[in-house]
Amino acid sequence: SSYLSIYLSIYLSIYLSIYLSIYLSIYLSIYLSIYLSIYLSIYLSIYLSIYLSIYLSIYLSIYLSIYLSIYLSIYLSIYLSIKACISDYWDIREAICPLCKETFKKRPDLHVNTFINEIINQFKSAQEDISPHTILPLREPEQGDATDGGVNRKIQARLKKVEEIKNSVEISRASSQKDTEESEQVFTELLRSIERSQADVVGEIQEKQRAVEKQAECLIKELEQEVADLESGNNKQGELRSTPQQICSETSASGGGKTIWGIVSQLEDTFREEMKKVMDKGLKLLKTNAVNVILDPDTAHPFLVLSEDGKQARHVNDWRILPFNLKRFNTSISVLGRTGFSSRRFYFEVQVSGKTDWGLGVARESIDRKGKALPTPAIGYWTLWLTNRYEYRAADDSGSILLSLREKPQKVGVFVDHKEGLVSFYDSEAKVHIYSFTGCSFNEKLFPFLNSSVWPHTRCCSTPCPSPCSRQLGWCSRL
Repeated sequence: SSYLSIYLSIYLSIYLSIYLSIYLSIYLSIYLSIYLSIYLSIYLSIYLSIYLSIYLSIYLSIYLSIYLSIYLSIYLSIYLSIKACISDYWDIREAICPLCKETFKKRPDLHVNTFINEIINQFKSAQEDISPHTILPLREPEQGDATDGGVNRKIQARLKKVEEIKNSVEISRASSQKDTEESEQVFTELLRSIERSQADVVGEIQEKQRAVEKQAECLIKELEQEVADLESGNNKQGELRSTPQQICSETSASGGGKTIWGIVSQLEDTFREEMKKVMDKGLKLLKTNAVNVILDPDTAHPFLVLSEDGKQARHVNDWRILPFNLKRFNTSISVLGRTGFSSRRFYFEVQVSGKTDWGLGVARESIDRKGKALPTPAIGYWTLWLTNRYEYRAADDSGSILLSLREKPQKVGVFVDHKEGLVSFYDSEAKVHIYSFTGCSFNEKLFPFLNSSVWPHTRCCSTPCPSPCSRQLGWCSRL
């Protein structure tokens, strides 16, 4: 009995321990796996859904606001630039629709783009309603929007305009690429010409050096022969075929310096011709900004008589009685163009052949037209002058700058770039740059300026000339 009790106790303890361990391990594993899977799935789904919804709402709101603001700003800048371009174009030419080429007898008014304006207002209101932790529902269309058939037509018209703008940009890009390639070709030819000239100079120098060495070798042989004759007694009289001074003179005379300078002079001429080619390309590009200049009779001095088409001004010795006008010059014998230009490039030419004195360039609209002063940039003038028949001057703030020109200009081109603050003058026929004002600050419209008198501080322009004269200055607008 004691043996059985011991055996049973041992058996039961072992059996129960094994059974309980297996049961508990299975039960706990199943329970924990089910509990944890359910708990974690619910927790993670709720957490991730909330986190992702908040994250995506913030991300999308920021992304869309940035994207729409950039897109609309670009679209608006293009739209406004087109409006300004059309306005500037109509200022100097007849009113023509750039799309259908219809000509308007009366210039139409350009109105605000209500379609774009509505989009902007909606976008601004949407930006104000966006909160960091909420997703806004889609805005319900207003009553009448969906039924208005004109909206679709407006949308299609705007989209068509966008395509036209894109096409214009592509055309401009292609034109710029072509101009770049042409300029690279011109400069490449210029460099090749310089390299060829350099090779010619080097070859000429080497050829001259070989001639010098050959001549010196011959002279040395002659001298050595004379020395040998003297030593052998064959030349008893001791007469030399040539003296050392003659030899040095002959050797020096063959040094080729004159020829080298001739080549340098030729190189200078070649360089000048190539520069004319470069300038010709540059002037062609500048002339794409050409404007039609008509002189303003309300600004013309009483000594100036304008042609019917407003293209020429003739200086006479007859003070005409004209109505008082604040815009009219009463001291400086000058006239302005009828149209001013701002925020753009423009180019025009003035025919000055056969004129003994003149002044031309551009001037601000706010210049003083009743006084007498040196026309410098400080008071609103950027001008070039011919005085005393042969002196070409640029009126700078530091005083008049005397210019040295190889040729007398017959036609002067004037180029203005508002953005770069640049006013440049060119001899358009000789294709030569004359002078440039750089770093200018305009701040207002610029008008073509023309003067038929001598340098302002040389003679009082309000008194008649001592002898009869008639000066005619032609304004060449046909480029």
